[in-house]
Amino acid sequence: MEKYKEVKWDRVSKVIDNCIVFRKKISPKDIIQGKLGNCYFLAAVAALAERPDRIFKLFLTKEVNKKRYFAVKLLYKGKWKVIDLD
Repeated sequence: MEKYKEVKWDRVSKVIDNCIVFRKKISPKDIIQGKLGNCYFLAAVAALAERPDRIFKLFLTKEVNKKRYFAVKLLYKGKWKVIDLD
């Protein structure tokens, strides 16, 4: 994990002032790879973004709540799992 030494994990609300889950539409062009080297995951999300209705179905929370988090469901090892993101 040497290459991730410079990566600092933080809450979205500390990085982005007006934290919203979705803008008006979803596009594969919205996806930008950073330093994490997670290109396979991002490629899957970009492919999924071709069908925005499928992405909307994954988000259980459509707007960030008072605690500034939202929930998504992801298929992990063949089972659906609810993940809270903040």
